[in-house]
Amino acid sequence: MSQNEKGRYTTSHPDIARQACSMFNCIDPEIARLFGIDRRTITRWKVKYPEFAQALQIGRNDFILRTPPRTARQILNEQRSRKALSLKNRTLKRKLKNAQKTQTA
Repeated sequence: MSQNEKGRYTTSHPDIARQACSMFNCIDPEIARLFGIDRRTITRWKVKYPEFAQALQIGRNDFILRTPPRTARQILNEQRSRKALSLKNRTLKRKLKNAQKTQTA
């Protein structure tokens, strides 16, 4: 994908996203990294392009159907842990940034 196309929605995005979700059960931030965009853009695309949201859901459903129940449960728990850790890291970075601002002020 060239620099000019980065961040622009194309008709191939739903298929790529579906395949990524089907093979690896990617979560939205991972899909965003795949396309080189911000995770908020994925949220906007899901609202603006229903076929994109549907492709993500189909891919995730395919993954769940193909994966043994215990393994799928473990993977979903790992993803929840990654989301929680990501949120915790963002919160800590924000607190650190605010603390540095108050020290310099």
